[in-house]
Amino acid sequence: MKKYNWLLLILYFGLFIAFGLIFYFKYLDRYLKSGAEPQTLETLQSTDYIYYSEGNNLFRLSPGLQTDPINPERIERVQSTGKVNSLDINKNGKLLAYEVENSFGLREIWLVELTTNDSAKIAFQGKDGLSDFSEFIRPKFSPDGSRLAFLGLGSIDQIIIDDLALDTFTRATKKFAAKLTDYTWEDDQKLIFCTSNLETNLCYEGDLETGADRQILQKDVIQIEMSNSGLIYLAKNQESENLYLLDLKNLQSKSISDLKPPKKVSRFLLDKKGQKITYGVTEQNSSDIYLVNADGSNKIQLTADGKSTMPLINSQGDEIAFEITLDGIYTIKPDKTGGKKIVNLEDSVSLLLWR
Repeated sequence: MKKYNWLLLILYFGLFIAFGLIFYFKYLDRYLKSGAEPQTLETLQSTDYIYYSEGNNLFRLSPGLQTDPINPERIERVQSTGKVNSLDINKNGKLLAYEVENSFGLREIWLVELTTNDSAKIAFQGKDGLSDFSEFIRPKFSPDGSRLAFLGLGSIDQIIIDDLALDTFTRATKKFAAKLTDYTWEDDQKLIFCTSNLETNLCYEGDLETGADRQILQKDVIQIEMSNSGLIYLAKNQESENLYLLDLKNLQSKSISDLKPPKKVSRFLLDKKGQKITYGVTEQNSSDIYLVNADGSNKIQLTADGKSTMPLINSQGDEIAFEITLDGIYTIKPDKTGGKKIVNLEDSVSLLLWR
């Protein structure tokens, strides 16, 4: 037999053995051990969770895992450190930061590695370098996820930034001596924040690299978030509270909700892309859920039962969750179809985020 024929024969047997080993370890070995045919495992297309606080526990609920609203496998307890008031998740979805009330009623910041569920308290009364502050609230990751900001509350308030790689704290608003209501990342370099204790309350834009700042708004602002269309803010207006959109180029505002007393906006949340806003509207003991584009267009009233509260919107902006107190958590689509209860709840909870 010629030399190249031997080489072809050796190559043939080598390939035969290789494919045989692959088949054995991938399929046949699993079949022999289980007594059943190998099957492809079904995985979820989305990893979004609804995070909510109940009592001293932080839970997350996977809406796509089951359809049975009483199936306990859909709910996972994340932490049991106290009542959680707010939380945020970083860009890659691996880190969670939350504000929690400790046993003394003081608020502090915890950081959780979601892949391992390892947690650490990173800002609390008496921590070295943060002794000027008694409480810490509203953690928010920078858009690139490399830094975590939060408010330190004391005789004056400060936005404190934790560089997660270096584990160092920086006071971003040290030139301001004021109490602060809320803040948001405009981008990785700039923050926007609003004062609450001055005769004329103001909002500023601060550049973290240059240290420059500019006044952008004069309003009694309650809550702010950055969208693709500009700065969304909730502000007091006479006896009501309404949503507005601020163009950061010309500093002109336009009304989004335009409610008259006794109606007012209770809170709002944006989807991950900053394109859609869901918000609650209250009137005395009545509450309902609305949806609107971040530019103020296409306003939709999603519920009309007077019982729906605490709206959340998922990352894609194509589904909204809300609570009916002492009843459960529901979801609905922007076109008002697909409404369903996803979990029963006998106690009052606080819906926090859908990511």
